Amino acid sequence: MEKPNLKTSKPRIILGAGLAGLSAAFFLQKGYQIFEQEPQIGGLCRSRCIDGYTFDYDGHLLHFRNKFSKNLVRQLLGDNLRCLRRNSGVSLLGCELSYPFQAHLFGLPAKVIQECISGFIQAQLKKDRKLKPKANFQDWALDSFGPGMAKYFILPYNRKFWNIPLQNLTPQWVNDYIPVPAINDVLRGAVAQSKKLIGYNARFWYPRRGGIDGLISAFKDQLSCDIEMRHQAVEIDLAKKSVRFSNGRGVKFNQLISTIPLPEMLQL
Repeated sequence: MEKPNLKTSKPRIILGAGLAGLSAAFFLQKGYQIFEQEPQIGGLCRSRCIDGYTFDYDGHLLHFRNKFSKNLVRQLLGDNLRCLRRNSGVSLLGCELSYPFQAHLFGLPAKVIQECISGFIQAQLKKDRKLKPKANFQDWALDSFGPGMAKYFILPYNRKFWNIPLQNLTPQWVNDYIPVPAINDVLRGAVAQSKKLIGYNARFWYPRRGGIDGLISAFKDQLSCDIEMRHQAVEIDLAKKSVRFSNGRGVKFNQLISTIPLPEMLQL
């Protein structure tokens, strides 16, 4: 695609070359120009190779709820995609447990197992448990798992993960992300090592090579639009339909797609 003359034309532009910006450009195919503040594309969906090992900037596992998404990623990655079985663990009280904690208590001190199971069964047997919506995540965790599991793992893990008071976190997002196993599964995982796969990420898809950056590269290879790096937006003027960048450059637009995090965009 011929690069537009930004001094006279008003292009359609995308702010941000992360997964959202790149996928938007992929479906629009042409007529858009992308501006990215970093020296490389991908946002948090990036990887680095250090001493022969590949590290992702953040955890990225691919799950597909519909055939369209699955077929799209297969189309993009081709043979650079494989299905993996989760191999995660929990280190607690000097014991190495399988994940998720709530279904793999075997190996913990007997007193801790008893406390966790007793609290979990009592919580599950409350007939009105699902009839009363919980105002925050902490209440939901206590109500779903009982005080033992909540104390030893569910609350401290999520407090560390989200880095905010759990009373300020709503429980509506939970869905399948934090599995609440059946009582029989908890008992089975308490008396012996259980191999039953529990949780939405028990199996997942991931690139064979290049880390999650392989998906970013695959999107980029399909784009026909330009990507301008080191362009941090500092002002968006909706009346004049213009964007000003930290390097002093100004760009007029007819249409704008912003993938900048909302709290940051509101400051512009």
